Amino acid sequence: MQFSDATKIAYQRIAAISVDPPRVLEAFKHGLGAPFSFLSDEDRAVTDLLGISEFTDKRHGPLPVPLTFALLPDLTIHRIWNGWYMSGRP
Repeated sequence: MQFSDATKIAYQRIAAISVDPPRVLEAFKHGLGAPFSFLSDEDRAVTDLLGISEFTDKRHGPLPVPLTFALLPDLTIHRIWNGWYMSGRP
């Protein structure tokens, strides 16, 4: 069973937000065959609004911290997980 299929059974929804341009995200979504939404924050408005920029990597510039949010049914944030623990620091 695919992960996205398992989330349907558990009444969950997934959305991915990236700083990549919409065309890149569409190609990535198509390549994965992902049924969930990919949202573009190309101008980094959400990144700046949430204050989640990482400035330690001088070579690549400020990067958004990879976060996972669990939302309640009224869309308030229930839990936040920091993705650096999964992917490692740049």
